[in-house]
Amino acid sequence: MVKLRLVHASSDATGLDVYLDNNKIIERINYKTISQYFNVPNECTLDFRISGAPKNSPPVFYVKLKIEPEFSSLTAFLIGLVGSKDKKDGINVIILPDQPPTQKSAIVRFINASPSIPTAIFKLKDGSFMQNLEYGKVAHSIISPGKKVIQVIKDNEILTENNIDILEGKFHEILLIGLIERKPPLELYTLTHD
Repeated sequence: MVKLRLVHASSDATGLDVYLDNNKIIERINYKTISQYFNVPNECTLDFRISGAPKNSPPVFYVKLKIEPEFSSLTAFLIGLVGSKDKKDGINVIILPDQPPTQKSAIVRFINASPSIPTAIFKLKDGSFMQNLEYGKVAHSIISPGKKVIQVIKDNEILTENNIDILEGKFHEILLIGLIERKPPLELYTLTHD
C-alpha cells in the first residue's frame, strides 16, 4: 500500500467525487483543495466523477496507477480542462513522489498547471532563480529560506506574482493555476509540508 493525496487544480472542474476501484474514497473535492492522505494499492484505478452523480455514472476522467514500491507517499495533481476536446489541455493527473527536505534549505517544486499558459517562466524577483516550464511540466530547486517574491513571466510580461515564505527544512509546491482572460483567474497556489 502507498499513501496518496489529491490536489484539485483543474480550472473548470466543479466539485468531484473520487473512486478507488469503484469505491468512493473522497466526496466533493473542490478547486484549490487538497485531500487527506488515503491508502491505495500499488496497482489500482482512480475515477473522478461530478460530485453527487450516481455511482454508476461515467467518470469525467480516470487514471490507472502502477506505483513503484520504493515510494511511500505521493501527491496526485488534477490539472487541465474537463470541457476541452483538445487532448493537450484536457484533464490529466500528474502523480509525484513526496520528497523529504534537506537540512538548512528548502525544496521547491514548481508546476505549470495552467492550460492557458503553454510555456511560462517562474522567477524569483531578486533574479536568483529562473525556470522555463511548459504546461504540465515540473521543476525542482533548492532555495534558501526567507521571504521571496515569485513571479510568472511570459513574453517579458509579469502574469502573476506572489509573496511566499520559504521555510527552512520544508517542502514547498508552487503551482501556476487558473486561466487568462476568464475565470478562475491566473494565480500561484502554494502548498507547504514536511
